[in-house]
This record gives sequence, C-alpha cells and structure tokens, in this order.
Amino acid sequence: MNAHGINWNHRHYSLNLSFGDILVRVLNFDLGQETFTTKHHNKMVAFEGVIDLAEQVTPELVSAAFRCKHCGEIINISQGGGKCKLLPPETCINKSCESKKPKFDFLQENSTFSNYQEIWLKPFEQPRIKLGKGQKIILKQKLAKAKEGENIKVKGRLSFELKGRTTFAIPVVIATEIKRLD
Repeated sequence: MNAHGINWNHRHYSLNLSFGDILVRVLNFDLGQETFTTKHHNKMVAFEGVIDLAEQVTPELVSAAFRCKHCGEIINISQGGGKCKLLPPETCINKSCESKKPKFDFLQENSTFSNYQEIWLKPFEQPRIKLGKGQKIILKQKLAKAKEGENIKVKGRLSFELKGRTTFAIPVVIATEIKRLD
C-alpha cells in the first residue's frame, strides 16, 4: 500500500481517503488495462505500461476572449477543449449594446492556454506492432511532458471520443496523475 492508501499489488484495489474525522474506503476499484465499455464511462481507471507514441506538446485554448465590434465589451468564453471549433459568444453581455447581431474579434492576448499532449500506452509485454494502437491518454498542464519509451503508471478518468463524423467512439483516458517507473 502506498502513501495514498492505494494497494497496487493486486488486480482489484482498495482506496482509503481521509477527510478529517471521515474515512472513505472504496473497495474493488478495478485498475487493470482492459477493453473499456460503456460501463467504464466517467470512471477512474489506472494501469501501467510503456509509452508507444507521444505527440508533441501543443497549446490548447481553455478560455477565449472576444471583443464586441459594436460596443467594445470583452467577453470570456470557456472552450470545450480537444479538437472542437472555436466557440464565439452568440450575443453581447453589455446590456447597453444596441447591436441585434453583434460580431466579435478574437483576442488571443487576453485568452488562456494550457499545455496538451496525446500519448498511446501499451502493456509492457505487448510487442510494438503499429504506432498509436495502444490506449490513448490525454495529458494536460504539468503532466504534458511524456516521452516515447518511458515506463509509466497512469491514473485518470475514462471518457469516449467520437471517431470522425461517425457515432462510434474510442475510449480515452484523461490523466490526473502520472508516475514514472524508470
């Protein structure tokens, strides 16, 4: 059991969290890498392996600033993240703005960006067959600094990402913690 109360030595795990006088114990927290299905959506998962492919760290727009061309009001809009389109405001928030259909300028210098990286993790015992065929993991902010060939343990929330313009999705882990094993 490590300092956080997680037992990493078995296929099923227990997790002890303490908040003052309150102890929360989660049992049978399955952390193995497996075929993820809809029952795993938005669940915490964790597993270890080797980074098979690590894309370059790129900036991701987190909050976009816009200026109304009519009145000059600056509006910040939280962005969806990932590969979404830029989401401008639909209306001006300035109550005295008289424009019925306002247009906006994007203000890059007033916008907020974060580091973003996609990696693919494969089990240690799996031979390298095709690049990017392991488990897709998204690293953000300080976690976005992984390198190919690193042995890591990943914890994160499982989500699904649509494949192109279809209704089919692939499982993606949004990492919350990485531990390098080398």
